[in-house]
Amino acid sequence: MSNHIKLYKVWPGNSRFLLNGKIFYGPKCDLWPHTISWLLILFIYGMFAINVIPEIWSDNYILCLLTIVLFLLVVTSLILTSTTEPGIIPRKSVF
Repeated sequence: MSNHIKLYKVWPGNSRFLLNGKIFYGPKCDLWPHTISWLLILFIYGMFAINVIPEIWSDNYILCLLTIVLFLLVVTSLILTSTTEPGIIPRKSVF
């Protein structure tokens, strides 16, 4: 057996790692802005989906489908942006 130390366990920054280092997540100070972003995106789209989509579906279903696709793109982009390592070169040696 080799005694390799996982890089995420000795990472010198404030970032958090989830799922044994598979998901890179920002520092705890980013929790509120991230939560507010999610709430605003979900609330605004939720209101649109509840109030507008049923009204215009029969007239212009392509516009409704386009808004659904754009919503999914925004959610996917936010998830990928907030959970992937940005590629920053550390200032100090890790080992």
